[in-house]
Amino acid sequence: ARPPRLHLSAMSQHAPPPAALTVRAAQLYLVIFPIGHLVYQPVAGAMANTADLAMAVMVAAWCVDLLAGRGPAAALGRVGEGGWAPGLPPRRYFIGLMLLGLFAVWVASSRVWGFHDEYAVAKGVGLGSLLLGAAALASSGIGWRRAADAWLVGTAIALLFTFVIGAWGPEGMRERLLHGGSGILGLFFARISGPFLHPNQFGDYLVVSALLLWGRFPELRGRAQVAGAALSIVVAAGLALTLSTAWVGAGVAVAILGIGVVRAGARRRGVLMSVLGMAAAAATAFFLSVPFSGRILGLELFTSGMRPAIWTSAAQALLTAPWIGVGAAPFLAEAMDPLAGEGLWLWDAHNAYLSVLGQFGVVGGALVGSGLWVVATSLGAKGAIPAATQDVPGPGRVRRYAALGLAVLCLAVNAVFTASEDGRHVWLLVGMIGVVVGEAE
Repeated sequence: ARPPRLHLSAMSQHAPPPAALTVRAAQLYLVIFPIGHLVYQPVAGAMANTADLAMAVMVAAWCVDLLAGRGPAAALGRVGEGGWAPGLPPRRYFIGLMLLGLFAVWVASSRVWGFHDEYAVAKGVGLGSLLLGAAALASSGIGWRRAADAWLVGTAIALLFTFVIGAWGPEGMRERLLHGGSGILGLFFARISGPFLHPNQFGDYLVVSALLLWGRFPELRGRAQVAGAALSIVVAAGLALTLSTAWVGAGVAVAILGIGVVRAGARRRGVLMSVLGMAAAAATAFFLSVPFSGRILGLELFTSGMRPAIWTSAAQALLTAPWIGVGAAPFLAEAMDPLAGEGLWLWDAHNAYLSVLGQFGVVGGALVGSGLWVVATSLGAKGAIPAATQDVPGPGRVRRYAALGLAVLCLAVNAVFTASEDGRHVWLLVGMIGVVVGEAE
């Protein structure tokens, strides 16, 4: 006879003890994550950093708790006994991780037909490691509140370090945190990249941080709420000073949230938010794509607007080998930089979709695209993006889903302008989605 199906209430009575070691290691990883990018080591053309070490500690703690029978992951082996363990993301989420794991294998396998065999292996192993870290975080049992708080503490530390050292620190360290013009000439301030290697990466991370803060804010009380309000101002200042591609996704997010404000009854404020958000997104996209020379707010500005030229060059890789790609390559395009004089320069694709398709073909694009889609749509059952247009006022699961859904949308939009497929913040967001969809209210 078939065993009776277990309900969540019955399963919770037999849930394994909490994975305290993994939870502590996950909190440490989320706090260290941004500042950990500051110290990095080239490995066969790829980059390893201190945040990777913190992730390895989390995965090791996860293995210890798993062997000791602690935490949600300890119930994975008993799934066939009648139900899915409480605290674990749904099966759909893990199917998405499996597809992403196949993509990591495909990336490493491209050493066979590509031109950079050591780089292909390093990139494939790196993606596989980031995926393992996401899986460990998702099944750690850390919960939304502790995970979001640890992420936001890490954001605050990174911004504080950037502003203090960037203003008064040693010149060598300041140069590491500040990025200069790079594609934009005529600014009276230096763009900030913070601990990350480029302002675009830092901006991406800050946009996700802002949305997590939006999702967490109604649950804060007292001093924590004051700290959250102060952090929102600092995050906004940091994002402004990146002057990055992340402004596109941020503008889209503000426009969507403005719709929610309109539906909540504050029509003028909501319309203003939506108009300003879309204007910021459109203006940023324009300056990224069209060379500009002229005066704005009293400044004589020059922008390279060279992305179409880079995209055209990168597309040649896809045309050369449409099914399997040309293999993992640190550079995929050749184009002239109008602000750097004559001669061609090597570039990455400056577009995550072209980057994946050019290097790994339709096969690689299908694997990573379907994997990320399955993971992201594990939020869809709660209507993440529609919820964001309802101006969800208070704490609760729907608001968390809306925050993460908007974060996914922002990164997908920003990926049009930057090759972010192996950005660590992207894969960390995959883990955060698992944390939220696996948590019972």
